[in-house]
Amino acid sequence: MNAFRKGLPVATEDALNDPWIKDDPEKVAFYTSSNVRTILSAPLLKKGKLVAIFYVSSSQPRVWPAEDIALVRDVADRTWMAVEKARTEQKLREAQERLRLTAGTSRSSHPLLSNRDEPNS
Repeated sequence: MNAFRKGLPVATEDALNDPWIKDDPEKVAFYTSSNVRTILSAPLLKKGKLVAIFYVSSSQPRVWPAEDIALVRDVADRTWMAVEKARTEQKLREAQERLRLTAGTSRSSHPLLSNRDEPNS
């Protein structure tokens, strides 16, 4: 898995003939029962650390063309960006809610910020 450490995709043309799988009866059983014959994994490294793996498989043995590998890497990167964006947006919503709650509490308990002294309130 040295390629993973470098952030390179790992492709297996036929999982049942891959040395890492074929010599392990449990792995063979897993891939057979999952109907997986070929695998393409694209690791995502951030600051040199593995943060996710985008995994594609097929029920038929196949050679992965360079275009497919590039597409899987692109989808993996875009998926990670979408996840990060969603996390950031969630943190922003939470911060806005805390600020709203804090501002609401401060207004009602602080005489200078309170609307009680204003006419028509």
